[in-house]
Amino acid sequence: MSKTSEKYRVEWLAADKARDEGLTEPADVIAVKDIPYGEFGGWNLLDLYMPKASQKLPVIVSIHGGAFVYGQKETYKFYLMSLAERGFAVVNFNYRLAPEYKFPAALEDTDAVLHWIFDNAAKYNLDANNVFMVGDSAGANYAALYTIYCINPEYARKVQRASIAWFGAPARINPPAGFAPRAIALNCGVYDLTEDRNHQADTMQDLFGEHLQECCEYLNVMDYLTKDFPPAFVMTGEYDFLKSQNLQMSETLSKRNIPHVFKCYGNKETREISHVFHVNTKLPLAHLCNDEECKFFKGHTNA
Repeated sequence: MSKTSEKYRVEWLAADKARDEGLTEPADVIAVKDIPYGEFGGWNLLDLYMPKASQKLPVIVSIHGGAFVYGQKETYKFYLMSLAERGFAVVNFNYRLAPEYKFPAALEDTDAVLHWIFDNAAKYNLDANNVFMVGDSAGANYAALYTIYCINPEYARKVQRASIAWFGAPARINPPAGFAPRAIALNCGVYDLTEDRNHQADTMQDLFGEHLQECCEYLNVMDYLTKDFPPAFVMTGEYDFLKSQNLQMSETLSKRNIPHVFKCYGNKETREISHVFHVNTKLPLAHLCNDEECKFFKGHTNA
């Protein structure tokens, strides 16, 4: 593991715990925790959050951020339980991180989660016809890439060829038949590694190993957007260090005539509205953002 990734894991975990200090799990949400969805032990556990006394629920699948090397479902639970309170079943899952696992392990795990949802829809009263995805930072990248894998055969073939060449076996990614998210929310995401690769060489090395020079071919979301990409809610904050990437993503979606909403929250006085501010449920603008994203999803629900 690079010293950069090791530093991220220590410092960001402390920051996430400080952010959530004093919060308690809401009494009106049912939490079914630590459900195995794959074969990799603690890496492959998910939590399911649902409002009490509910009917069949549309589903939000969340992919956490963390520069591809950090993150766990525990530090997203309060944010995602708040989405459940807004009328959704929410899936919060651990996935395999770098450097312990290389690309495309996280996409394989995302695929396994989607199969778990379809296999368990009746058990938990989930509406498998209305599955949405949300991701932030590196998680937004993964959410967009998995969606692209579902709808863009060229990208799927590229990933499979790479997996065979690198590891001697195809990637275990086989989306449920006909599946693509009904809509997607991309929060403070990274979508173009062409310039950032050198700035984040340590974490990219952890993710791609000896194939570092090829990483942009597989993580540059905007290279693979097609008309079949689902409606998107793209957001950033005034002090998000990835603000320019989200502006660029919105511009690319517009050029490709892909329906989307773009929001930049905060102003020059709201310095707390920085990278992934929406996860901090103590912030009023986080509440507004999450309200608007859930309203966006409900507007794209198929009756």
